[in-house]
Amino acid sequence: MPTTFYLKYNRISTYVGVALFILLVWDILPNLGLIAKLFLFAPLVIAPLAFNSLAEETRQGTFLPLYKAVVLAQPFCAIATLIAFTLPQGMLAGGFASLWLLLTLMALGLGLQRWLPRGLTCKEEMFIDLSLVYFAVGGVWLVLNRMGIHPMKFDDAIVLLTAIHFHYAGFAACFLLGLVGRLFKDATVLIQKIYYLSGFLIISGIPLLAIGIAFSHFFLEVMAASALAFSLIIFSLLIFLQGIKKLKNRISRTLLTIAAGSLIFSMALSILYALREMDWPLQLNILQMAKTHGLLNSFGFAFCGLLAFTLEKPQPRTPPYGIPFSSFYSFKKIGPDFFQRIHAINKKTTHPPPGIVDSMDDYQSEDFNPAGLDSKLRSFYEKTNQYSLVVEPHWTFGFKFIGKIYRQFADQIGQMALPTSLQRDENLIESKIVSLDDNRDGRNKVRAWIRTYANSKRAVYIAAYANHSDGRRTYMNIAFPVIGGNVTSILRAELSKDRLRLTSLHSKKIGDEGVYFASPLFFAPIRLPINETIEVWTTPTAVMAQHDMWFFDIKFLTLNYSIYPIEG
Repeated sequence: MPTTFYLKYNRISTYVGVALFILLVWDILPNLGLIAKLFLFAPLVIAPLAFNSLAEETRQGTFLPLYKAVVLAQPFCAIATLIAFTLPQGMLAGGFASLWLLLTLMALGLGLQRWLPRGLTCKEEMFIDLSLVYFAVGGVWLVLNRMGIHPMKFDDAIVLLTAIHFHYAGFAACFLLGLVGRLFKDATVLIQKIYYLSGFLIISGIPLLAIGIAFSHFFLEVMAASALAFSLIIFSLLIFLQGIKKLKNRISRTLLTIAAGSLIFSMALSILYALREMDWPLQLNILQMAKTHGLLNSFGFAFCGLLAFTLEKPQPRTPPYGIPFSSFYSFKKIGPDFFQRIHAINKKTTHPPPGIVDSMDDYQSEDFNPAGLDSKLRSFYEKTNQYSLVVEPHWTFGFKFIGKIYRQFADQIGQMALPTSLQRDENLIESKIVSLDDNRDGRNKVRAWIRTYANSKRAVYIAAYANHSDGRRTYMNIAFPVIGGNVTSILRAELSKDRLRLTSLHSKKIGDEGVYFASPLFFAPIRLPINETIEVWTTPTAVMAQHDMWFFDIKFLTLNYSIYPIEG
């Protein structure tokens, strides 16, 4: 079905949810109290509004299957939750509530599918993904409440309030935190730092406050409530100062203004409630908090905020889902003959590619003008099989021992056997370019670059090279088959001072670059905390390269290459 179907379906679901909630307010179910009604506003209205902002097409022009499933199931699971509140606590009510828990778990899976390929590269999107974690936690507490289970002897009110806490403070607030962060992509460094700091305090304060309330720990509750409240107030002030003016639609700006103002008043009340055991002239009980703090949070902040972003949806900084990854993997040793063993060699080609790229001109972008490349440097990439490499490793202090242990494993699987020392039998590397079957790989114009140590013939790197474009630039897409999947390095090309720079590090404009683990065993590729940069330049006698590798932000290895024509 086309993407427009899911958007219309979700819109209708929101309208139906609003209508059902209005009927609840009119007391068609007189046994429902205010707290139960506040909770039901989340599955009936807040959830479909949020799911509208998760509607992001992949590069194939469709939605992720999990997103489709979540949107289609939401209205039925929300009605099942409503039914659960009309039944007495027990197995039957818990069974209906479990359908909502199932939906929140599906949403959690969608959050993981969004987060795994990005890792820590885009914090505002990570806040949205974390909101789906809290969404699922809220679903667990809902089921406990409807089944009449009292963990750690909590009463029914505390169990239901915990479900509400994770649906509004956890899910809705963190979701809006991420959406507002999309508006700050062009903000000053100071504004972005304040936003990220307040965001991390909000993310960490939500579970801490729940723990403080649940265990009646006055000091923890006060500290967590104060930190969370002040962080959300700072977030509200950022909306007033920077966020509102980024929206073009007048109604959206008005709604976001109401949301930010409601949040400030709501957080002031939460601090007063946290200090209820002190001798304050103004004391608030749970029912009073529901009538003030609860109404402000649900209608003023969550509803108005999400409705603002439904009317005007800010686009994420990250490129769409759907990077093409190689399908090559193994559960046995890799080795130099890997592609022959799996029958992946393209036997139909009459002109095997001489280099790892057809032409460096394919990578032209605003960051890279291949016209500035030295002819010898261009020749190495376009006629790679005519060159030999001499490598000199330099391990960072403390990593060489780890490298030696890793090398034992790498030799066993015959892949990515990084040199550990300046041994003469491991300084000369031979290479061979082989055309591969595109249908077996799943990418276009794929070729293998097989690198072995000249003396021992042991594998250094066995890699399948291709490229892909995200519409802005073309990336070098390199897959290294490993046990259970492949490690894929996606490199962005730059030219600086006559040096070619290929890097997995992100620029200000976040793109596809990165190091990933792709596996048929997982439902999404995983962005690894590894980065690499290869700088290549020419001298009168050779092409030189420096290959730097990082684990998180710690450089652990530099490989210096001297690259010579085989004839020389």
